[in-house]
This record gives sequence, structure tokens and C-alpha cells, in this order.
Amino acid sequence: MVLKRISDAMPKWAQTMEPRPIWAHSKEGEVWAQGVEGGEENCKIEARWWVYEGEVVSDSPRQLVITVSEDASAGVRGRGVTAGLMRQVERVLSQWVRDTHWGDETGVATTMEERARALAQRHLQGMPSSPRVDGTTYYSKLLGAVVALDDLGYENSNRLIAELLGKSRETIKTQLRVARRGGAS
Repeated sequence: MVLKRISDAMPKWAQTMEPRPIWAHSKEGEVWAQGVEGGEENCKIEARWWVYEGEVVSDSPRQLVITVSEDASAGVRGRGVTAGLMRQVERVLSQWVRDTHWGDETGVATTMEERARALAQRHLQGMPSSPRVDGTTYYSKLLGAVVALDDLGYENSNRLIAELLGKSRETIKTQLRVARRGGAS
């Protein structure tokens, strides 16, 4: 999915980037570092996504900024970003990635799996039940669905297509080899 150009809503951090992205978004939150005295102290995290002309929005952010708060104890500030803090950041970031996927230009949030499934279903619509019925159309639609999923950045296209068509992955792999060689022609 390629987003339309936006400029007014661009976060300040993205306005100075060169080349300038056509779309940018950030999400901020807090994680807690274990203090020397056994208390918890605040660390701020910011995940940043951005897209250049012709690119597809990634599920995971391109940049992650972690800042240990100025009001944290000297011990926490002295240790800085530790492996323990990174494990907490990973949990928060994983949740954000699950919750924050970009559907289309309208801002509809969806997961990558939902986007891939909808895209594949659109490409497979009207596909004959078998290459024996109409090989040219069958292989064309099959290959079109795989190319569209690859362009989306979806990594499990054979599994998804096999599931949607009710066939094994091996059958889909074989049919894709035939389709790439020219199909029924």
C-alpha cells in the first residue's frame, strides 16, 4: 500500500529529513527501569514510521528513540539503556506493532495478515476452480496474487494462497512454477 502525500500533519522530527518523506507518524509511551533502591523510574520511548515516494509502509517502525528520564535516579541514568529495559521496550513495541498497522490512505488500521488476505482474495476473485477449466486465467490470477502479496511485503504468500484455495503449499508451489513458465499457453 502506498500512501498519499501529506505535509501539514508531518511530525516536527520528519520535517527536517532529507529526502523528505511523504508520510510520517510516531507513537510515544513509557517503560519503567528498575531503580537502584528497588523502585521504578520512567523511561520514554518513541517509535517512528516514515515513507518515501513509492514505498510501502512497514509494520515495524524504522526508528526507535529511548530516553532515560532526567528525573530518574543517578543509578538508573548511570546504567542507561540496559538489556532489562530493552526487554520491556520489546513488549511495548510488540503491542504497538500489533495495534498500529496502516490499512490505506483513509487511515483504517488493519493487521498485515488482514491486508494480505483481502488483497489475495481480490486477486483470486473469479479464478477458475482448476487450471483444467481455464489454464490461462487460473495461472494469471495465481501469479497476480503472489506478485501483489510480494509488493505488499507479505512473506507467507504460498501459505495464504494455499489456505484460500484449499490446496497444499506444494501444489501451489508447483502451480506457480507452471505459471512463471507461461501457464497453459
